[in-house]
Amino acid sequence: MVVVREDEVVQQVRALMPRLPGAAVRDLMNDLEEKHGRGERGQAIRRIVVEELNRRRPNRAQRLFTGLLEPLLVDDEIMLRAPGFTPGLLTRLDMGVMWGYLRKAALADLAREAQTRLDDLCRTDPIERALMSPVALDLRNRMRLAAATHLETTLRNRRGLDDVIEPLSATAFKVAKTRYPTLADKHKLEAPFLRFFADTLANFEVVVSTVDEAVARFGYKVLLTEQLEVQIEGIRAMQSEIGIALPDLLGSRGAIMKGLPTFTLINRLERFDFGGRVVMAFPESPPPEVALTLDVMLCHFGAACRTVAEHLTAATTVGQGEIVPLLLIPDHVRQILDRALGRFSSILRELADVGIFGERGLEARYRYAMTAASSVIVGPVMQLAIERTRAVATDRNGPTDDFDGVCWLLNFTWRWSQELVSLGFAADDLIEFQRTLRREIHNGFQSAVRFDPEDGMAPRLRHLVRLERLMNAMETSISEWFSALSHQLQKVMIWGIDRPIIRGDELQVINAYISLVQDQMTRARHFVAPELAEVIDVYERRLTEGFDVVD
Repeated sequence: MVVVREDEVVQQVRALMPRLPGAAVRDLMNDLEEKHGRGERGQAIRRIVVEELNRRRPNRAQRLFTGLLEPLLVDDEIMLRAPGFTPGLLTRLDMGVMWGYLRKAALADLAREAQTRLDDLCRTDPIERALMSPVALDLRNRMRLAAATHLETTLRNRRGLDDVIEPLSATAFKVAKTRYPTLADKHKLEAPFLRFFADTLANFEVVVSTVDEAVARFGYKVLLTEQLEVQIEGIRAMQSEIGIALPDLLGSRGAIMKGLPTFTLINRLERFDFGGRVVMAFPESPPPEVALTLDVMLCHFGAACRTVAEHLTAATTVGQGEIVPLLLIPDHVRQILDRALGRFSSILRELADVGIFGERGLEARYRYAMTAASSVIVGPVMQLAIERTRAVATDRNGPTDDFDGVCWLLNFTWRWSQELVSLGFAADDLIEFQRTLRREIHNGFQSAVRFDPEDGMAPRLRHLVRLERLMNAMETSISEWFSALSHQLQKVMIWGIDRPIIRGDELQVINAYISLVQDQMTRARHFVAPELAEVIDVYERRLTEGFDVVD
């Protein structure tokens, strides 16, 4: 038996570290801290693990500074498209841009000192521990005060403010455009944002503590499980407590600080239901921080609408003239569009609940954003959806290459139009769009059940399955067109049932037809068509034998 010397084990660990994912390295670090890091070998391995952990995070001074406002930071592509300054919103991208500016303008010496001291600490401790050391916390506080002082001076110099805002905004847009190529524009980091940033730094401890408390109290609580009166009372109590915790903070500027707990729940956790309840809690003469809550909601609404318009415009423009343009919408774009539609729907309903529709002072803000997105959907997107739905629905030998994309786009446009129809915003073209889609799919259904001696049963059943997916995308089913007495449908269904292996999506269509037949037989008191009895007999026999269902 070969005995492996300790230095060889350590060398093996050193060679392994760069190949491990970050989570595995952190787990190993925790294990060493808890159990195995006391002996000589354990200490040697611990040093290697610490070195690897810290090697992956070299920008330590930046981490120290940005960690100040971690409770407020959000990663949100949608809000990069906000129509203007969103109270309380601080994206990681904007935070990074502010660090780059402040590091050069106000923190050069402190940043170098922080990096040097943290490098020394990170020789023996993981960066998380180094960042919480007394030395690091003192450096962080000094950087905070220096940054707040510099921003205050900058804001007072109104003549030179544009010289700061323009390059900051250009840098922010450049960074955002690199990450998100379809981004058409990004709001500037103007004076209100710099004021919010400076005030938050200057009042860091009390502001962040009230935010943490609000998130712990309301952040993951489903308000709809409680009575509205209970919700309203709890929100009023929170606003009162915040007012006591932040007495007259910053005078007239204090509204954003006092509203920051609510804004963070909306901006970071997307608690639009909570924002709606805050507005409802003060129906008459709301304090400034409550009035700003509605601004935050409308900024999210506008950003969601812009996200939908920009991504769908890019997708349909690039694909023009091609046979299957929907293949050009990748999964990550579909995901961001689905998120934007979800946000649009949630806020639209909250705005309806608080009763702002019809108020002239606010109507332009939500209607303009909604109209801009709808014009893209009603125009090229819906035309594309209709064309591809027609092609897919009538193709008895499909599926087409872009079938999944057609189903996704159909579902997306359907949900968008349904939201507007349900709240009375739908124009005639949206309602006609819904009718046209159903008509195209119904034509395909008639083609699928029409008898053709040259057609086999398998292609016809698969065609019905594809039509079912199209109808499911519009939250309905082809079963509404089923006729229990259709001889052609009976033949397809009996063939589909009487096989050793059935696909799950085929069984869904078959079960819908069987339910119709069973209902028809239940209602027939004196006569049961022999064809229907045959269908049920075959189905029950196959149930007894057992279906072998595959995906």
